[in-house]
Amino acid sequence: MRRIQIIIVLLFVLPLSVNAQNVSFEWGEGFGGGDIDDANSIVVDILGNSYIVGNFWGTVIYNTGSIVMPLVSEGLNDVFILKLDSTGAGAWIKQIGDISYDEGFSITIDAFGDVLVTGRFTNTVDFGLGGNATYLSSSPLWKSDVFILKINTNGNLIWAKSMGGVENDASKSIATDKVGNVYTTGFYQGAGPADFDPGAGVFNLSGGGYFIQKLDKNGNFFWAKGGIGGRAGGDDIAVDEFGSVLVTGSYFGTTDFDPGPNTFNVTSSNSNDIYIQKLDSNGNFIWAKSMGGASNDAGVAITTDSFGNVYTTGMFSGTADFDPGIGSDSLTPVGSLDVFIQKLDSNGDLVWAKSVGGTSMEVGTDITVDINNNIYLTGWFRDTVDFDSGVGVFNLSAFEGAAFALKLNSLGDFKWAKSFAGSAGSGRALFVDQKLSVYVVGSFTGTADLDPDTSTNIVVSGGGSRDYFIIKLSQDFPVGIVDRREVKNLTIYPNPASQQITIDNKQITIASIEINDITGKLIKTINPTTNTVDVSDLPSGIYFLQITTANGTIITQKFIKK
Repeated sequence: MRRIQIIIVLLFVLPLSVNAQNVSFEWGEGFGGGDIDDANSIVVDILGNSYIVGNFWGTVIYNTGSIVMPLVSEGLNDVFILKLDSTGAGAWIKQIGDISYDEGFSITIDAFGDVLVTGRFTNTVDFGLGGNATYLSSSPLWKSDVFILKINTNGNLIWAKSMGGVENDASKSIATDKVGNVYTTGFYQGAGPADFDPGAGVFNLSGGGYFIQKLDKNGNFFWAKGGIGGRAGGDDIAVDEFGSVLVTGSYFGTTDFDPGPNTFNVTSSNSNDIYIQKLDSNGNFIWAKSMGGASNDAGVAITTDSFGNVYTTGMFSGTADFDPGIGSDSLTPVGSLDVFIQKLDSNGDLVWAKSVGGTSMEVGTDITVDINNNIYLTGWFRDTVDFDSGVGVFNLSAFEGAAFALKLNSLGDFKWAKSFAGSAGSGRALFVDQKLSVYVVGSFTGTADLDPDTSTNIVVSGGGSRDYFIIKLSQDFPVGIVDRREVKNLTIYPNPASQQITIDNKQITIASIEINDITGKLIKTINPTTNTVDVSDLPSGIYFLQITTANGTIITQKFIKK
């Protein structure tokens, strides 16, 4: 029986007050050419490699790490997929596009470490990424269709699929579950049918509006659902710890959010309102909620925590009620647009709602949680904004507009906020890794300072009307002292494993045991009084066993579930 020596040692993270916590700039990059270039989504793997998807127009010259080359769009807009290593240096870049308009909106990593991307394309496009040609065509050629592609960490194509109807269609967000099933949401236009089965079969949705689709890990069709009536769009999707599917966006009019034989009609307040919909893994309706007021409001991003709580962010433009139940919890913007942050429990009942804003305009564009269920969001703001929605005050100013990153605890209390890229800057997406480092991508115009520290300038300059950036921020915490004797005295076996893993800990006292997937998501917590870990219920894939000892040492080991 092969024994694997644990050799990776991480430092124990202790609770920390907001005044003691230090957030520092690690690295940042800016890219762009002479036209419009956008980074729309980011994901980071367990090794610290970051993957970014977006779109560009014209010529962008890359000179970072292994990437020293110009990238030239084939048409009005092409998709790029960029991989950076843990230091921010370029590893590879891929391009997708033809003579028309193509966009990459969302990227994620599945439980097996493969990368999935979604967006829209027009005309006939080669999705082979430099390998064997793999052509997909929109129908008709002058309208956009949905694409989903799966690649490995070297950027090689595994599969590519397309879906759509006779009008313009787009997929805005992608997520995966614990066994690698793929979920997307977006919109399709026109009264005519749109076929969401990418295979030989046909599965039509009709009437236009938003869609939710599920494929298996090989890209085969499971199901597709859509709302009926009204004007609704799917902007973001998440899968919770229990396999349920959450979607948010905005809608106008009356929409039936139950995709089954029953009806669950919700009516907006004479404007665009926010919706959140929850389905089970088979696409069956669980609940739907509506929030908003008499002015336009939109849900832009959604995420869930380890308990199944649901968090959303976006924008609201007038007094809006964020309690979807019979109660009332109204927020009023300070300016014309403010950011909202809302927490619902797993039943869709309000836990709390917060707003952030100043006298101008602010929008929340993405939201996520870390392994401790702290909340992070990004977006953009102008002028002066108090980012502490509680009794305190924490003002940031950016009179030309800037991106922000904001952290709250699970109660919605302010922890910290940072601004950067203050030249018409905007945060588009963010990711928090297992070490609690924060990655943000977004856009800027002209010259931008990427370091949120006012005493230091990390300046990047773009050449077009809009360019994109990525930054990495670290959070510093007080740490325990690592006893390296504990590392030598702890082993696990077997690896790979099919049924259970044994921890040979000798004289070490174990305080906690956790299993995380390759994205850093907590899968299960193990009773620390046992030295065996049952992995029989885990799907095949790559996982990380995280063991915290009694003196605060954290030891992490990768293992493979057969």
